[in-house]
Amino acid sequence: MKRAIPENGKIAKDARECVQECISEFISFVTSEASDRCQVEKRKTINGEDVLFAMNALGFDNYVEPLKLYLKKYREIVLSPVTVTKLNKPIIVYGEDGSACLQAESESEQTTDSAVLYPYKELKVIDDFTIS
Repeated sequence: MKRAIPENGKIAKDARECVQECISEFISFVTSEASDRCQVEKRKTINGEDVLFAMNALGFDNYVEPLKLYLKKYREIVLSPVTVTKLNKPIIVYGEDGSACLQAESESEQTTDSAVLYPYKELKVIDDFTIS
């Protein structure tokens, strides 16, 4: 929301809460429609195509084409062998003191004094979209 208003603009707390409520309702609305499609097709998992179908069925067809492009680019990155290879290389892990260090994949889940270190997920940027 902050990107949509001037730098010195402010958003009231109740306005933020209202937008969050609307977003939650929108997500439930689309998910329910996608879930109905899955039930008709006797499937248990909602996928990207189900969400696109639901958006179209609910009259949000202006969003379907951009979302199709985003889904395609997302899948290209996530499923590409280059990305998989990069993700299997050294991993950034954080200690209790906030320090970061690189570790090989085989060492990625280690126990130190009292902290368990887990891999840090890199963010991928596609045009204006960020994928975690």
